[in-house]
Amino acid sequence: MVGLLRNIALGECRRFLPVERCMKREDSVADSINDLISGHSTVEGGLMRYPNLRRELSPLLQLSARIKTEDVSPSAEFKQRLRTHLLNVMNQPRTVQEQG
Repeated sequence: MVGLLRNIALGECRRFLPVERCMKREDSVADSINDLISGHSTVEGGLMRYPNLRRELSPLLQLSARIKTEDVSPSAEFKQRLRTHLLNVMNQPRTVQEQG
């Protein structure tokens, strides 16, 4: 997720500034998001750390704060479908080329 948000920020930056300045901005955005996700900072903390990026950083940090990566897990139905699929694939006869 951080990579995606970093790429969005970098793409927007390149429309207005030289690449060298965008890379510094990209690092600032990534640092703020990483600190927020790891629990070392808050949305306000990130905005206070980089006040010159407040307008750009605010929506990214707010989005990052709402996304909880630990809340994501496959459903029991998905696990069962995957297990069935893998067992089917494993039980299929292999061709001579596949046996290598």
